[in-house]
Amino acid sequence: MLFQTLLRAINILKLEKNTYKEISKDRSSIIGSGIIILTAGLVNVYLFNLFILPTLPEKVPLSLIFLIWVFFNWYVFSNVMLMIVKAFGGSQNLNNKKIAYSLVGFSNTAEIFKILIIFFPNFIVIISWSILMLVIASQVVGIKQIYNLNKISTAVGVVVLSYITQFFIIGFLVILLIKLAY
Repeated sequence: MLFQTLLRAINILKLEKNTYKEISKDRSSIIGSGIIILTAGLVNVYLFNLFILPTLPEKVPLSLIFLIWVFFNWYVFSNVMLMIVKAFGGSQNLNNKKIAYSLVGFSNTAEIFKILIIFFPNFIVIISWSILMLVIASQVVGIKQIYNLNKISTAVGVVVLSYITQFFIIGFLVILLIKLAY
């Protein structure tokens, strides 16, 4: 199971389109997806602790940051993406949320490589943006393959609209929490 997850993660980094078809047919791929997204979450929280937390006036619990990161990057994004794929006319696997979770989890494989920021802190922006582009590219390839979209531009539109929608959801929740605090 662990070897298969590692092999799939490597193939995702290489943008192997057949890997997404394999993931969509394997019911246990959700476990490998969970391993990837949890590892990526740990890396991101560690980097948050290393670079951001020292500049904040109050201590933020890292476990909360981890849970929020996983919640929004796995659960919320997967559901938003699935909703948008339905609106754009995807024709396969539309009723199976586990496939969406597997796709998003495995597409975050590149996030693990943010650990390079520790060794090359002067390149934090370049590394972060490069990894984001790789994550987006793998999501585009995955959406096109798994949901049988005709055009790559449609898959790009789904991914971009998913990120924009997630941004507005987070913004709405932040505003709501601020209003409730006062």
